[in-house]
Amino acid sequence: MARTLDRLVDRAQNPRPASLIPLLPPCREQMREAMPLILSIRSRLLSGEPLAAQGIARLKTLLSDRHGPWYIHCGQAALTAALQEISELLKVGNMPPS
Repeated sequence: MARTLDRLVDRAQNPRPASLIPLLPPCREQMREAMPLILSIRSRLLSGEPLAAQGIARLKTLLSDRHGPWYIHCGQAALTAALQEISELLKVGNMPPS
């Protein structure tokens, strides 16, 4: 997943010309705003520290949602809010917000 984050950051920072296989580019505005959290989560993924399965599952879902805040400007700070929640869910022993 850390490599997926790296690829998304690279695609947002270095957009490529249209190709025969259309890839939905990440939303640059959302990613620029959320970059500190993206880098923090990436570091945690690579650190070897224990991470809660629910946070990993939520991150996988967010990364694959082509209609979510990674790809669509769906509200101010939507990606940041989603990543803040995931960051909390990654902590082992944390209960999900009710």
